[in-house]
Amino acid sequence: MTNPSKPNIMTVKLPRHGSPQDRGSADAYYGRPFEPHYFTGNTYQSTCVVEAVMTVAQIEEYRYGYENEEDRKDWG
Repeated sequence: MTNPSKPNIMTVKLPRHGSPQDRGSADAYYGRPFEPHYFTGNTYQSTCVVEAVMTVAQIEEYRYGYENEEDRKDWG
C-alpha cells in the first residue's frame, strides 16, 4: 500500500502512463509550461485531475518528471 502523502517517484522503470510523473515528463519534452495535472487512467482517455485538487505528493511527482526530463521534441 502506498502512502498518499509521500511522492511515488519512479527512477528505475517508467511511471504509469498518465501519472503525474509521466505528464510532467511529457510536458517538458513537448516544451509545454509547468502545469501540474494527471489522468486517472490512460492519458486523454480518462479523467484529468488538475493542480487545484492534487496532493502535495502528486505535485512533487509531476515536478520530478518535469525537471528530470532530459530529452526535448525536435520540431524540425
